[in-house]
Amino acid sequence: MRVLNLALVLALFAGFGCGDDGATDAGGDSGTADSGTADSGAGDTGAADSGAIDSGPADTGTTDTGTGDGGTGICPGADETRCGTECVLLASDAANCGACGTACASGDVCDLGVCSAMCTTGLTECGGACVDTGSSDAHCGACDNACSAGEVCSAGACVCAPGTMDCGGACVDVTSDPAHCGACDAACATGEVCSSGTCAVDCGMGLTACGAACVDTNADVMNCGGCGTTCAGGQDCNAGTCECPGTDELCGGAGCVDTASDVNHCGGCDAACARGEVCTSGACAIDCPGDKTLCGTRCVDTLGNNNNCGGCGIECTGGRACTAGACECPAGTTLCGGVCVILDADPANCGACGMACAMGEVCSAGTCAAMCGTGLTDCAGACVDTITDADNCSACGLGCTGGRVCDASACTCPSTWLECDGKCIDPMTNPKNCGACDTRCSFGECVSGACTCETTECGLMCVNTNVDEMHCGGCDIACATGERCTGGTCS
Repeated sequence: MRVLNLALVLALFAGFGCGDDGATDAGGDSGTADSGTADSGAGDTGAADSGAIDSGPADTGTTDTGTGDGGTGICPGADETRCGTECVLLASDAANCGACGTACASGDVCDLGVCSAMCTTGLTECGGACVDTGSSDAHCGACDNACSAGEVCSAGACVCAPGTMDCGGACVDVTSDPAHCGACDAACATGEVCSSGTCAVDCGMGLTACGAACVDTNADVMNCGGCGTTCAGGQDCNAGTCECPGTDELCGGAGCVDTASDVNHCGGCDAACARGEVCTSGACAIDCPGDKTLCGTRCVDTLGNNNNCGGCGIECTGGRACTAGACECPAGTTLCGGVCVILDADPANCGACGMACAMGEVCSAGTCAAMCGTGLTDCAGACVDTITDADNCSACGLGCTGGRVCDASACTCPSTWLECDGKCIDPMTNPKNCGACDTRCSFGECVSGACTCETTECGLMCVNTNVDEMHCGGCDIACATGERCTGGTCS
């Protein structure tokens, strides 16, 4: 699964001095540290080196910043912003609360980017930062309990990211790590490479040797487009190019930003709202519309927002997504030890959580066996169907990117979606490609393929006439100086 990208990026940049000053996130599900969780799709190809054999080229500091900022300003982790020489979390850093240099007063806390006397319900104060200890890598389960490099915090426990497993205290990808090729401590000989969990002389079809690790440079965030080119700032590797996921935009030192709700980049990079305003659907406003919840300065749908799932600041981790306000594993996967796995194919959780196959066995249709069943391919102990498996499409280790699915051994967009600028989008809901590619909603949201105001359209803005002092009770009805708009009436 591709969700392990963030953990690997953080591991690579651990020495850059970009500190985590508070958790941004949370997951809502239970689970303890999993010492042997292997992704059943074996999709991530960036090996974490924990042994004597180097699994990749020496880090040269090369960071692909995509089509935006030219290089050095982007922080390694998602949601981080560069303030001077430091990478901080504006949502929780009391010295840079909501914006660089905005310090909270003594005794106040930084709560979702706003200085406050106390934290939002569900969040915990850790040294002036309001964090969700269920998902914060810096405060996992309790304040200052930081996860190690390669780990993620899921349900308050540090666990190896999906697609990696614990080998002697280090989270590694056994599909490509030559020190742990196919299993912990199964080292390849000098001159061999680790290809899809097997030591070999050459890499398998479509894979590239980066050091002694065979990776998919079309999808690997650690080697995107070429060995050593790392995607930073929350970017994914899409067809060999670092790009922001979904509708996010790359905004310089802020990395990938949701311009639909970010008050510092509302509607576009560096388009900041005025003090006291909020950002909703890419437009600055006085208040959130009725179907959105105010989380700090963002107007979000807590029923489907992965960073604010069921409540403000609660992030879904471990491969889960926000569904009806709860963090859930995708269909066909099960939560085991804090991460989502495929029980039919995961050799560390074969048929049930914790049911690990013995050395040399594979997991085929949820049963440990000597070989894979008919029509399945052994990809590092996971028996998968390369005709339909998005992490192993046509061959082991070749993953589909950009929202594509694997159909007949080829990566393609879902049937009702469109490919726009190299990414698959849903034209029914995508505000930048609403109804068709490059049809951008200048205001409002994309509903059923049409740009729509869920409040009231005044000119080229969606406004809440119940509270908007410039459009109180109707368009262009402005309240007098000092008056407030309440229930559509100036008073």
